[in-house]
Amino acid sequence: MVFWIYRRIEKLNYDWRKPQSMNRHGITMSTTWVVDSNCFIHLGSMAQDNLLEDLRKSIPQGLYVTPGVHKEVRTVRFQRWKNKPNLLDKLNPILTTIAVDDGQIRGLAEQIGERAAPQDVDLSLMVLASKLSREGREV
Repeated sequence: MVFWIYRRIEKLNYDWRKPQSMNRHGITMSTTWVVDSNCFIHLGSMAQDNLLEDLRKSIPQGLYVTPGVHKEVRTVRFQRWKNKPNLLDKLNPILTTIAVDDGQIRGLAEQIGERAAPQDVDLSLMVLASKLSREGREV
């Protein structure tokens, strides 16, 4: 997929020095996206102010997270946007937050040998992705 996107963009007159919309080039994402805190932290520091519009066009079903992601990124702000708004406030319309049972998280942790509590959010996202996949979504 990444190679295909690269080849597709390579054929276009693309100016890498300016923010571009992937959707402008006919590239859309059709899978279900389960996103971790690091992605949001990166978006907060790097995203241009057209991010929300691009995400709505490219990933119309939005982004899936667990409540732990909200806790980890509650203070993240868009650094390149005017007035540096709070990331969650702006992205909330495209976020679907689904709680995962603690027992499922502990079960997965035991299965893979994970003991560190800070990994619980990542494990919750793995459980969520698995659940969405079982429901027939392409995650």
